[in-house]
Amino acid sequence: FYGTLDGGTNKDNWSNTNEFGVLVPGLLSTNLTSLASNMTYYYTYYASNSYGDAWGSPSEFFSTAELVIEKTADAYEYWLVPGTFSVHRAGTATGEAVTVTYAQTGGTAEPGSNYVALSGTLTLPAGVATGTISVTPLHDYLRLSDSTLQVTLTGTDRASIGAASNATMPIVNEEINIWTRGD
Repeated sequence: FYGTLDGGTNKDNWSNTNEFGVLVPGLLSTNLTSLASNMTYYYTYYASNSYGDAWGSPSEFFSTAELVIEKTADAYEYWLVPGTFSVHRAGTATGEAVTVTYAQTGGTAEPGSNYVALSGTLTLPAGVATGTISVTPLHDYLRLSDSTLQVTLTGTDRASIGAASNATMPIVNEEINIWTRGD
């Protein structure tokens, strides 16, 4: 049984069914076609035999929405202004929480030297379409030029990663001029 609403343990509450016939013990899978983009789908299993009926409980879900990342603010080293990346999913696919993993995959910035190391996971709670990855810069007294940080979405538990799977942020190393007034 599957559909865009969780039908629980009532056959009439599910919009779609797949019949598998008589099966032997083991793994069970099927391909679903004609699924709409940017939707959350729920599914469960129901079995019946001479011993009785049983539902797979609780229902599980997956999403056809794609997760994408973009840089939304630069980081500034001198003033320790955090930079941000935003991870988005379609607003129509926010019925359940989704977790995405990410990693630094390029750039000249070094964790622990140019910025505080990132945790590597972000969870978008149910009902939330956008989450933020904050990058906290560190003072780098050796580097006089800007550094860059590329972050890539590397995996997700129940959605897919879109074409915009990475983004790059400058960590700006501002040169500060201190003016004094002589009297």
